[in-house]
Amino acid sequence: MTTKEKILVEALRLFSTSGFEAVSVRDIAGAVGVHESSLYKHYKNKQDIFDTIIDKSAQRIHAIHQKLAVPNPEHSTLAQEYKEMSLETLGEISSKLFLFYLRDDVVGQFRKMLTIEQYRNSTVSNMFKKIFIDDALQFQSAIFKKFMDAGTFVKGDPYIMALHFYSPIFLLLCKYDSTSDNDLEASGFIKKHIAEFSSHYAVNPED
Repeated sequence: MTTKEKILVEALRLFSTSGFEAVSVRDIAGAVGVHESSLYKHYKNKQDIFDTIIDKSAQRIHAIHQKLAVPNPEHSTLAQEYKEMSLETLGEISSKLFLFYLRDDVVGQFRKMLTIEQYRNSTVSNMFKKIFIDDALQFQSAIFKKFMDAGTFVKGDPYIMALHFYSPIFLLLCKYDSTSDNDLEASGFIKKHIAEFSSHYAVNPED
């Protein structure tokens, strides 16, 4: 790992436990084991480090979505993909995605950092709300709208449907955030939630 990478790792660790405002450049340099002057060779200032962490986190989120083949509402074949996807497969994808947001070294700490800092910084608060609430609900709403239009989901308000889907997942993230040995239990709850949600909203082709 390069010094530049170590700076990001240690900065994120400190930000996720103490918050952005409470951590100084000196703190970061000390955690890395370099002088402040060495840190400035790689990043202009603390804000530059913070912005880079945001970019790296976004890249990791995009990569895991691609790896797990998370449904994309922009694809015209979305509804057909859902029809051909078993409930077990959907549960596996949702479970792996949930554990990624919970345990990934970068994204997990990034979420904790925004959670801590949102009460002290309006910009960070808006960022947390956008990434982990508004964008997630809009993404799910678009997917469910496609499902309803294709007749694979019952008719209704796609945003309310997204709230029904995402709220328990967000709550489970909060529940298991401070634990490290209950991943199997958490994964089980996610799969049960997906099954229960589908039983209420998915249209049975035989009906």
